[in-house]
Amino acid sequence: ERITALGGTAYGTLATAVDISVFVSPTNRPPTAAVLTPSGSTFSTGDIISITGRGTDPDGDPLTYRWIVDGTLAGKSETVTVSGLDPGPHTAVLFVSDGDQTVAADMSFTVEANTPGPNVALVAAALIAAAAVAAIVFRRRM
Repeated sequence: ERITALGGTAYGTLATAVDISVFVSPTNRPPTAAVLTPSGSTFSTGDIISITGRGTDPDGDPLTYRWIVDGTLAGKSETVTVSGLDPGPHTAVLFVSDGDQTVAADMSFTVEANTPGPNVALVAAALIAAAAVAAIVFRRRM
């Protein structure tokens, strides 16, 4: 912007004209960050967990993303995938930056230990043994 200021005497005669340039810097507004998925907060050991977030910037600035899961960098995009987590509570934090300001959003989730299921080999062996016993008993009755 260019502004011209005129000064004069009490009687209105022009004494001096001065040109002043004013630069107004736009204020950078912070971006926003949100964790969108997953919707569940409990997973089992061995699960592959996909976490998605989103950032927006009211000024239209390009954004960068960083995911920190349990204190360790896990990715630099809107979506991160984690696996192999130990049972217990975990935290994922999404940092969104417009290059000037950084904001964060987080989510907590739990990984539960898998309950061991029946040993398939033992179940199969038991079924085979039961079938053999049934065949012997059936033959003796005939």
